[in-house]
Amino acid sequence: MENDELNHLKEIYIKSLHEKFIAIQQFIETLRRNTNLETLKELRLTIHKMAGSAGTYGYPTVSDICRVWDQTFAEMILSFPACQKDLSWLNEFERTFAKIKQEFSRHG
Repeated sequence: MENDELNHLKEIYIKSLHEKFIAIQQFIETLRRNTNLETLKELRLTIHKMAGSAGTYGYPTVSDICRVWDQTFAEMILSFPACQKDLSWLNEFERTFAKIKQEFSRHG
């Protein structure tokens, strides 16, 4: 792939981040009100995709962070509804999400 084409795709990706961030924040708020399996699966899928795309477009730190959470969410889905008892994981993810956004803005 030519450098110009990759740069163009990266620009499109960066522009799409705002919508992704809004979706993730909505997932967090929904899970805080009602920890349900469907929303957890949607959050995991979003983070899984971000892990791959962030690495592709030059954000290896974001990719690494997302891969850890992808695995964490996969385990939580398998053991659902155990995660409903203690929502400390959600607070931790919310702090991590702030770091993800900061990492994108630092290197964007």
